[in-house]
Amino acid sequence: MSTYKVTYTAYSKGSNEVVSEGIMEINTSTAYQAEQAVKAIFSGLDVIIRYTNNA
Repeated sequence: MSTYKVTYTAYSKGSNEVVSEGIMEINTSTAYQAEQAVKAIFSGLDVIIRYTNNA
């Protein structure tokens, strides 16, 4: 298992209003799983993953 830093921006659904943005550290096996975890945390919002790297 590795730690991934996921840089994201979460918007209100169908809007350009930013609800949250930042870097979240996720412990998982792959970068894809880390990105999906961030999207799940903000379910109901439009989430854009800006960058993901291995911490």
